[in-house]
Amino acid sequence: KERGLVSDNNIFRPVEDPPDEWFLAVHDEDYYRGVVTGTLEDSAERRIGFRGEMQQEAWIRRTVLECAGTVKTVELALRHGIAANFAGGTHHAYQSFGA
Repeated sequence: KERGLVSDNNIFRPVEDPPDEWFLAVHDEDYYRGVVTGTLEDSAERRIGFRGEMQQEAWIRRTVLECAGTVKTVELALRHGIAANFAGGTHHAYQSFGA
């Protein structure tokens, strides 16, 4: 179905289950495991700004897929010269903590 510039031919989805290695290449393992298991300390959650939400499976899934979408966007940009991830924007993290 055509929707202006957007069509079924140019909507892409990230991999459903991105490998841990993608995240561990740029994040401290303890921090990453804390995020994906919902076990970050309260102070870490407060710093990120999602206090009380980070134990929810839906939040964890959304965060992982958002990062996988960034990888997909880079792949598409390298192949086609341009790409955009409209789900991005809340992943701001350092190696061992979120911001």
